[in-house]
Amino acid sequence: MGVLDRAVTRSKIYEREIAAMEAGKRIRSGSREIDDLLMIAEWKAPRSAHHLKSNKSSELLSEVLDVATAECGLTGKKVDELVKLVGVRIPMASAILTCINPASYTVIDVKVLDALHAKQRTITRDLYIRYLTFCRSTAKEIGVELRQLDRALWKSGSIAESV
Repeated sequence: MGVLDRAVTRSKIYEREIAAMEAGKRIRSGSREIDDLLMIAEWKAPRSAHHLKSNKSSELLSEVLDVATAECGLTGKKVDELVKLVGVRIPMASAILTCINPASYTVIDVKVLDALHAKQRTITRDLYIRYLTFCRSTAKEIGVELRQLDRALWKSGSIAESV
């Protein structure tokens, strides 16, 4: 892949991230539309985003997103609610939470596990909570926002994956 191709790919990824964050803002403001979740899924996992279309119950969607957007509430409870949706596992739940509240949440996936040389490869709710605690602490310690740390870890994992 040439320099121009890489630049175009980065640009598309960045555009999808912006769209996902906008969708997260709409959800935070009260939207309960499946299209907003699809926008987030297109950013996190474009090949599997279509699974979210199977969520036909607007009542379930509203209940799940009400919990996910609650000002207070435990991360574990929010994750447990999100994974009730078809097509949502822990990594997607973390992406949804990140888009809803990027100052408080970050995304977990195999690339960040690669970057951290994690021995545990199965992404569980408890692993996400430990990872989130680590990221919050590290971001505060080094003086960056969670999204900055998230991007750096993701990029580092992408590099490690290609070596």
